Amino acid sequence: MTLNYLYQTKIYEYNLKNTVHLSEVKLTSKLKLFSSLFYQNASLMLLLNYINNIYKAITVRVFVERRIGLNKCKF
Repeated sequence: MTLNYLYQTKIYEYNLKNTVHLSEVKLTSKLKLFSSLFYQNASLMLLLNYINNIYKAITVRVFVERRIGLNKCKF
């Protein structure tokens, strides 16, 4: 086993424990910092994904309206 594999396994176990038994696990300050950064990044990724989906929908709508001859876009 490599050190990287062991590190990833521990991170996975840590995430699994926190999602299943959040109230039972006592975290140190470093792990609390890690978990808060992890959840902030996850919420940021969800927001970026939402914005990206809206952009794709608008792009497809404009493309379709141009193809069928509707030059005026009403949003």
